Amino acid sequence: MFKYEPARIFEEHQAFCDLPFTKLILNGWGDVSMCCYQLEQIGSVLNGESLLDLWRSAKAKEIRKTTEENRLHRVCKSWNTCPFQVKQPAPGPVRAYKDCDYPTWLEICLPNTHCNIGGETPSEDNPACIMCCRNFDFKPQPPITDMLCEKAKPLMPYLERLCVLGVAEPFWKDATFKVFEKLEFSRWKHRCRFETNNNGVCLTPHVTDRFFEEVTYSEISFSLDAATPGTYMKIRRHDLYDMVVENLAYFVQQRNKYGGPQNHKVVIYNNINLLNVDEMSKMVVTAAKCGVDQITMIPTHDQCGRVFLGELLLNEKNVKLFKKNSEDAMKMAQQLGVPIHYPKPFDVVPPPVGDLVNITI
Repeated sequence: MFKYEPARIFEEHQAFCDLPFTKLILNGWGDVSMCCYQLEQIGSVLNGESLLDLWRSAKAKEIRKTTEENRLHRVCKSWNTCPFQVKQPAPGPVRAYKDCDYPTWLEICLPNTHCNIGGETPSEDNPACIMCCRNFDFKPQPPITDMLCEKAKPLMPYLERLCVLGVAEPFWKDATFKVFEKLEFSRWKHRCRFETNNNGVCLTPHVTDRFFEEVTYSEISFSLDAATPGTYMKIRRHDLYDMVVENLAYFVQQRNKYGGPQNHKVVIYNNINLLNVDEMSKMVVTAAKCGVDQITMIPTHDQCGRVFLGELLLNEKNVKLFKKNSEDAMKMAQQLGVPIHYPKPFDVVPPPVGDLVNITI
């Protein structure tokens, strides 16, 4: 798929998680981590250190060593969302740069003020989606995206994957395209895959056409979180379900003109809670009709106590309901030939945050 320079030297590690060996995340505060489930960071670009200094730091090396020993590092146990806290790890080959000198995957997070649902300052009159932490402990992040791009730009020759994300909508106000410009992504687009998750509202046919002119390889997730307009309205706050499905269908149609699934993977990504759990099978039908490559479903989580949805979340009282609907959706996916992925189980209740220090694997 990609052509690499001869000077690039890779090696193989054995680990149950590849992220400590491959991924670097720059969040909206300027903090640096390897995974969005790491509540504790490995450093900050605001302290004068370069991204490579942090990537090669003693703390980063310690996390890799612990992962290779088939254990979750304390940083990875800092909240209750990591899938490996509730499922058995299975070590396998991880391809990384020799001595892990460089990351192969970079994620730049947009500020949490950047979203079309809830706007720059979500409020009771203009709330964000029900599972969004912006509704509960909103502290606006500074507008430092340009600075983050400048810090990240030296890594571009080494990257295989670039992601623009954050608690934000990447296609609102052309934010993704502005990041492309700052990083000079056009120089590297023929060997670097672009990835993001979006709510489908801003990825209109016009934006989709521009996207395929600027991106050679991609993996794009559409968060629908519903299979009917009524449920979408409850979760996403807007009566836009039909429009989002149309935007998704158009995106799939266009990607087939630009190399198809081999170049551009399209996924539906749904957070599942008590409001939509009974629509899981219908979600699979929607995925089949739109022609996506995969549907991913994950129980909505409390983001380390930041999201207060009470019994709408997977818990001891409703775990049987979640389990049944996930099994029914799996059967529907098999019937329709739609690949389905559950990153976290639907029959295991996440451990309370206070119990995390006692978790071992």
